[in-house]
Amino acid sequence: MWKLRTESEKFLHLDAIRIISSILVVIYHYRNQWNFGSTFGSDYPQFEVLRLSVDMFFVISGAIICYCYGEMRGSIEFCQFMWKRGARLLPLHWATLAFYVLVGLVYMRIDASPGDPSKYDWNCLIPNALLLNSFHLCPGHSFNHVSWSISAEMFCYAAFPASLMIIKWRRWAPAALAAAWIVGLFAMQSTLPEDWTNLTHDFGVIRSLPAFLLGMSAFALRYEIARFLVVPAAALVFGLGCLIIGAIFLLPIQLLIFLVYFIAISAIAADTKESGTFVRFLAPWGQLAYGVYMLHTVVRTIIFSICAKGYLGSSIAVQNLALVICFFAFFGLAYVSFFAFERPARKWLCSLWSESERQAPKAVMSENDSVIPRPAPLG
Repeated sequence: MWKLRTESEKFLHLDAIRIISSILVVIYHYRNQWNFGSTFGSDYPQFEVLRLSVDMFFVISGAIICYCYGEMRGSIEFCQFMWKRGARLLPLHWATLAFYVLVGLVYMRIDASPGDPSKYDWNCLIPNALLLNSFHLCPGHSFNHVSWSISAEMFCYAAFPASLMIIKWRRWAPAALAAAWIVGLFAMQSTLPEDWTNLTHDFGVIRSLPAFLLGMSAFALRYEIARFLVVPAAALVFGLGCLIIGAIFLLPIQLLIFLVYFIAISAIAADTKESGTFVRFLAPWGQLAYGVYMLHTVVRTIIFSICAKGYLGSSIAVQNLALVICFFAFFGLAYVSFFAFERPARKWLCSLWSESERQAPKAVMSENDSVIPRPAPLG
């Protein structure tokens, strides 16, 4: 029976935020298809804030990686860490890339012009395959363009040993480095391709690192943050409310990104407390967050680029019906993908190194070496 379950009871708020963030990203990417008659969703700048949901993923990732691998040491354990992260992310990335390669080949075969020719730029195939598509190696978005964030994520993983050294020195140090990094991004704004909060294929990697570092420090200091916030779950809800108000009144994105950081940090702190019924309901769906994020573009391509426009016409009713179908389709596809493809592929890839994991020498850590203190939960 394919039943969704959380991997841990320790991160229910983070799992809930993961699925919420992925849906917000979908809404942002589907805004061009929201047909209101005389206007489209893309005509409303209030939707722009939704793209910052990706930064929430980076903060959450920093916290989870810090928890799972905070005691990593040595080159062998680092290689195992990178292998496991690749086993989680790469199969679906390569599968969606293969889909877009196939679509591009079909366009070439029938001598048809795709709606966005740069999407099938064959010079960008290798950077996409190697997850280098957040390093400004391509002139624009290509293939499954959302994978730029997976590229940026892998860079954060590659830099994790250095981040680990910093957090071993002081738990607040990664957050201090993130603050300095963000100040630098503001100072260098005129030299960047676009606003730093909107960097994706064009050096999106430099956007991801400060959020990842914040997540590391937030997790290491989660009990202190929980004391400061008193009721972190309430702070989380308050942050979400402020973000909605900020979007409605078109507050600057450069200001709202700090609110996004606050929401993610509040969720980290909230997981030191008991979770409510609604959070427990949402949390298992967090398992589908990666699939929803990676597959919603595939569903949109199939339904809008092939079916809705190619065969069903382009009326307002048809487009909006297709949009509704998309929402059901990508959730269903993500569900099947998780159980029938992602999890088996991950298990198989990890098993290839299982023998080396058993044979790898285990480092013995003293209490002073521990990166993440685990005091008793707050009452």
